[in-house]
Amino acid sequence: MRTASRRPLTNSPRFSAPGTLAVMAALAGAFALLPACGLTPIEDRPTFPALADESILPQSRVLDVQVRRDGTKITLTNTTANTIPAGRLWLNRFFGRDFAPMAPGETRTLALKEFVNLYGEPYRAGGFFSTERSDPLRQAQFEVGRAADALSGTPPAGELVGLIIVGNTTE
Repeated sequence: MRTASRRPLTNSPRFSAPGTLAVMAALAGAFALLPACGLTPIEDRPTFPALADESILPQSRVLDVQVRRDGTKITLTNTTANTIPAGRLWLNRFFGRDFAPMAPGETRTLALKEFVNLYGEPYRAGGFFSTERSDPLRQAQFEVGRAADALSGTPPAGELVGLIIVGNTTE
């Protein structure tokens, strides 16, 4: 009867040491680069003070600008006969984003993750792969002009104008 010769595992092409080391080096490199795949660091995001206090800048009127939430984006449609001047767009009085002028009849789509609060945290827009519950869209407002600093005691120089929320307010 013939005996099968046994080869050591280290010489087997399946378990060669150079190949294993190359794979381990590639995995180590991938794990070292993993933090670079994250979101923009909070320090690099713009921050806006919240509009939590009505006495600082009260809402003066409501414009016929429709805001519709579509998943992780909002669509604004200016149905007025006037151009909306540049300013800041606020969602839920807490998340802000700078806004360019908007012509009559213009429709603009914005990503909800572009809106940040005073801590630099983005609006929780939800989505298919989201691990957190999305924030509902309850209020949208334009801030035209500049609001005063809450600590200085000076009156605001701007105006806060409400917008109309249309349709579903959550994801």
